[in-house]
Amino acid sequence: MQIRVLLGTCLLSAGLVGCAPQRNAAGDPQGLTAQRYELELVLERVRELPLGTSQARTMIALGSPAFDGFEYWRYVDGRPGVLAPTREVRVYFEGGVYAGYEVRPVVLGVPW
Repeated sequence: MQIRVLLGTCLLSAGLVGCAPQRNAAGDPQGLTAQRYELELVLERVRELPLGTSQARTMIALGSPAFDGFEYWRYVDGRPGVLAPTREVRVYFEGGVYAGYEVRPVVLGVPW
């Protein structure tokens, strides 16, 4: 009986591995990122976001970031930035509340 349960669990786990990749609002694959909204919409919303907003409320307003960390979140353009310069928005937090944002260029796939 235990072998059947183990086998069933393995088969179920194997079926979950081949899930489709995340896609951005335009339907383009995002790779390993799970950014919710396009960069332009994030930029519009972050300009209106009041300082001192909690991280939870910031997540609701801006959607999930492409990369998140303790001090800042990164929202990136859908293009890789290898052939043409693109940009990213960094949203900074201090003490768990929104402290400001910065728009940075991305050249050759590296933020400056």
